[in-house]
Amino acid sequence: MPIFLILTLIATFEMSFRKTLFTKKTLIVGISLVIFGLIGYAIFPHENIRDLLFGIWEKQHGILLPIALIWTWYLISLISKKEQNTLSTIILCSWGIIALISIVEGIFGYNIFTGAAFQTTGSWWDVRATATLGNPNYVAGYLLILIPLSLSYIKRWEKYILVFLLFVGILMTKSVIGVSLAVAFLVFLVGKHFLGKRVYIVFPILVLVLFSLVFYRYGDTEKWLSLSSRFVLMKETVSLSTEYPLHTLFGYWPNGVIEMYAWVRSKKIDAYFPPESTIDSSHNVFLDIAIKYGLLWLSLLIGFIAIQWWKLETYAKYGLVLGFLFFSLNVIVVSHLIVMVFLLVVKKLQA
Repeated sequence: MPIFLILTLIATFEMSFRKTLFTKKTLIVGISLVIFGLIGYAIFPHENIRDLLFGIWEKQHGILLPIALIWTWYLISLISKKEQNTLSTIILCSWGIIALISIVEGIFGYNIFTGAAFQTTGSWWDVRATATLGNPNYVAGYLLILIPLSLSYIKRWEKYILVFLLFVGILMTKSVIGVSLAVAFLVFLVGKHFLGKRVYIVFPILVLVLFSLVFYRYGDTEKWLSLSSRFVLMKETVSLSTEYPLHTLFGYWPNGVIEMYAWVRSKKIDAYFPPESTIDSSHNVFLDIAIKYGLLWLSLLIGFIAIQWWKLETYAKYGLVLGFLFFSLNVIVVSHLIVMVFLLVVKKLQA
């Protein structure tokens, strides 16, 4: 998070040399973001302003995170299509590096940075690749979001090699959610190629079949317990969040989930999560936003995405759908959010 904020400041400094940054629109966006932060402090004052700005616990997802993401979207929207293509190339290069690291770790079973053998065990194989992100699910989610970009941006046959490497990289993470979404998306693309619009009728059936296969394979394993625990967490979070109408509307702000479970934890939650563990996310991006910033800001976000949706390139839509589906069952990660913000800028060329 600190690195993201520093890079955002550097990007702002770079853009300040361009006349396009000094406009009435820039002033409105900047003032709106400042007001957004002040509203949160006015409604629910924090004794420690640092906790409000940077958040608490290891992820540091404070009020500066949504502000920086919105500002990043605005900065990217100011650059030319050529510069956006350059960013696409940089993103795909980073993806390629992470995919290769994931594959090496998965095949050889050791961390290439330290040379140490992995101690992590999973329900598929003994090793789950973590690449540069420190968590196998984070790696799977990052690679997953970039599948549509690689298929669309690279026009030559090399894209199939890259997609193959990406899929293998996801496979090395042993993330059931990541692998399932990747398989479902590739099946969707093949079905769309051969069936056209009829794929929207057939695809839901295929998804149910895939879900049944996953349940058959992992129904009695630790993997399924991990997945089911997230739904329990979501249900308990909704129950707690609706007890106070004012908070339901305006949220508990950045540290809301942590503070909520610091106040009260049911026996059901403790049965799935160790009592001494800190719960800082509901494992659902929409619910997290609703808890932290309220139904009001969640509605504004959904409305903004809906307005932008019809202007976006098809591959950007696919990437966003995969990202939101993945984060509907996982903790949000800043690196992934940056890519999704970029996809929200990629618009169709005007005829």
